[in-house]
Amino acid sequence: MSDITGWDFWRFCFRLDLREKVRGVDYFRFYEFPTFYRKMELATASSVLDLGCGHSLFPLFCAYKNPELRYTTLDIDPVAVAWQKRMKERLSPLPNLKLLEGDSTKMDFEENSFDRVVNLGSIEHIPDQGDLSTAAEMGRVCRPGGLLVFSIPYSYEGCEQDTTDHWEGFERRYDDAMLDERIVKPSGCQEVTRTYFGEPGFSFSEKWYPLPFPVKLPFRHLLPFASRRWLKTMSSEERQKSCGVQVVLRKPES
Repeated sequence: MSDITGWDFWRFCFRLDLREKVRGVDYFRFYEFPTFYRKMELATASSVLDLGCGHSLFPLFCAYKNPELRYTTLDIDPVAVAWQKRMKERLSPLPNLKLLEGDSTKMDFEENSFDRVVNLGSIEHIPDQGDLSTAAEMGRVCRPGGLLVFSIPYSYEGCEQDTTDHWEGFERRYDDAMLDERIVKPSGCQEVTRTYFGEPGFSFSEKWYPLPFPVKLPFRHLLPFASRRWLKTMSSEERQKSCGVQVVLRKPES
């Protein structure tokens, strides 16, 4: 499944409800979903814990595409969990997908329970010191040799309590020092890769996200083309212009 692309997620929308068919795949998610999927290395995993997935189709896609994989989600929002359950019914049977309500900062799972523990675009929303607690819990429940995978909003200079433009609702955007101190260090795991992405040229996102929803609606299914055109993987030397980063950590064997 290493050849998964954003188009696979886009087509998957049409297996869900009308809202998802209309909404399609978000501009950033069209890039993030397949790159994150590849970093999870699911071919060598038997279990995944996905934290804070909200109304994302990502866990549904992963469980659907990998029926042998035990896929568990945990979200603190009961509305989001209910939505995931409704979408699961549309894909039924999907016995390998378990949808739970709970707090990622203090999880009930035993130590060393999952081969992969992932967080795609949610840890930045946890207030106060919740991101440190979540990173520590992710490391605790991951099995030795397993992977933690994050996709996180990035700013070269960092940003606390960011409420500007389309970043509204983010508690923070991380710079490299914040990633080290708030994600890597508390997890107790070793960094494998840190991959930056963003818009090195024209910033489509700055023009798109402030637009009213009725204006954007007729053009939502053009977002994959915009994403392919302007969102790129960027080198560490180019990270001043990056708006996101994907981090892979490995839990030591001993």
